[in-house]
Amino acid sequence: MSRRRAAVARFFGLTRSPRARALAVGSPSPLAEKVARGRVIAREALVAYLGLCAVSQAINENKSVPAVLKHAQPKIVQATIVYPRLLQGWGMFAPNPITEDGSISVDAITVDGRHVDPFTGLAPDLDLSDARGLGLGQIRQDYFNRIRLDRNKPFRKPGLQDYLLAYHERTGRPDDQIVAFDVYWVRDQCPKPGESAPYKNEAIPILSYRKPGYRPRPGLPPLPPAPKEQSAGN
Repeated sequence: MSRRRAAVARFFGLTRSPRARALAVGSPSPLAEKVARGRVIAREALVAYLGLCAVSQAINENKSVPAVLKHAQPKIVQATIVYPRLLQGWGMFAPNPITEDGSISVDAITVDGRHVDPFTGLAPDLDLSDARGLGLGQIRQDYFNRIRLDRNKPFRKPGLQDYLLAYHERTGRPDDQIVAFDVYWVRDQCPKPGESAPYKNEAIPILSYRKPGYRPRPGLPPLPPAPKEQSAGN
């Protein structure tokens, strides 16, 4: 068994050659000692810094922490937390479990007068209370949950708007061209303890579009007025 381990170690370069072992016997130079000591200090300082960032984020992000302990974070701390996604929101646990379900739904009107949700290719659904799972992947679910927030408004135009208007390019059907749409954050409250039915369904408009100069085809109604955009969260 030991022979096999030695062979595997040599294959992956985990052993030192006899020459390297011989060189390692001698005492390191003063410069090498300083470099080694500096590496240890830098490593431990980095670990301590990341630990402080995590504690700071946990205090600010969790509702159960008293407001007096919450504090403003320097930009470098915010960047350290956000870029590698070291978020510390434990909202799924008591005492503040999440009680709301929500998703994005789009009521888009095609050039031939149909109402469609470009994300699903189906008719718009503005009632979440009758859903039994939307089958969303992690990326789309996270995108929906973030694009609704006020701080992400800059990413709705042109980002989200351009994606929706390119629906006919993805389907390859000219009649799927979008001439108007309203994007809603649709939410409801989770069932109360002992119950099974969600309640308090809401459809909150967060983005609207009407094609400039559009004239409907003969026999089609004019475009409805755009609803007033509202806040679906900060």
